[in-house]
Amino acid sequence: MGSGSTRRRDTQRSTAFPLNRGNLRKGLHGWWLGNPLVVCPTDASAASHALMLAREGAAEGTCVVAADATTHDGMAGVSVELALIMPAAVPDPLVERVAAIALWEVLSEAGAGDGLHPTTLLQGTSGAGAVRIEHAERHRLLIARASIPGASPLPEQIITATLRRLNLRYMALSGSGPDMAGA
Repeated sequence: MGSGSTRRRDTQRSTAFPLNRGNLRKGLHGWWLGNPLVVCPTDASAASHALMLAREGAAEGTCVVAADATTHDGMAGVSVELALIMPAAVPDPLVERVAAIALWEVLSEAGAGDGLHPTTLLQGTSGAGAVRIEHAERHRLLIARASIPGASPLPEQIITATLRRLNLRYMALSGSGPDMAGA
């Protein structure tokens, strides 16, 4: 991959996985975080693309997603990455914890969460996924990554399920959402 890319894993071969934009938009219709939704170009990580959009003035709640078809130890799978431009209403550690729980629930339901705990996602010590906050200038990005072995569920299902759970929790914590943004 090109210089500066963060999507390649040490023991995995990967190629861009085409995401179905219609399914993603339908799955996130009416939700705050994840709108607008941008499918990342294949030559950049979702995080670097989201940062570029934030610098260009993208709205809080904008989400950039990417997926790779992967092969690890001879087993096909998919790796998904999402990067959200986050408002500052809730402190970083709490946002990270809420995102780790949301991702852990989705991975567990997908059968990829054996032995996984939200803490492992926060520490980034699991090959199954990671969650972190990054700051650049005045922008705050929430970055979540997940690797799912096998062909099911579809990456769009992982992305939309994670974002829906994150939306519900974030709105409960911040008291804001689509109808209350900026209030």
